[in-house]
Amino acid sequence: MNEILAPDAVGHLQTMGANVIHWAFGLCVPLRWPQGTVRLSDRITEPQAAEEPELPPVALSAPLQAAPPPPDLPQIVQPLPSPSLTPDQVRVKVIERREVAGKVQFFVQEEGKPRGILAYGIPPPPEKLPQIGDEIVVYRNNSDPRSPQYRWDRPQATPSRGAQSAQRPFKGGRR
Repeated sequence: MNEILAPDAVGHLQTMGANVIHWAFGLCVPLRWPQGTVRLSDRITEPQAAEEPELPPVALSAPLQAAPPPPDLPQIVQPLPSPSLTPDQVRVKVIERREVAGKVQFFVQEEGKPRGILAYGIPPPPEKLPQIGDEIVVYRNNSDPRSPQYRWDRPQATPSRGAQSAQRPFKGGRR
């Protein structure tokens, strides 16, 4: 290590009471430098930056014209529900008809939503069933945005759990 460091640094590191930090590869850096003159390193001279030649001015080949105004952005507006529809009712388009176990079901699609199935409730008589491409008004059966379900008639209001227990008398015994 003595051959790597300057002789006065080696002398300082070998004196008593020198605090030294040992770094990787055996390099030693003293925490306290020797008292006395400070040895400055040689000045670093940076190479002169090459001057870049100036670019010639750009000549216009045609007179400047004003750019046309940007087109108006389309507004994204949700269509308002028809005033005759209740909040539970929705307008859907019939996409496909199928029969499962003797019952008629339809694949339908509400505007802006994925396709769902119309298979619940009491359907109209067979002669009044919709055709593919018809738009009809039905009721929502669930609120799942990925797999919507629809029904023909208004869903029956089910009493809440608390209302059911209030109607039934307590029969005693353990719960």
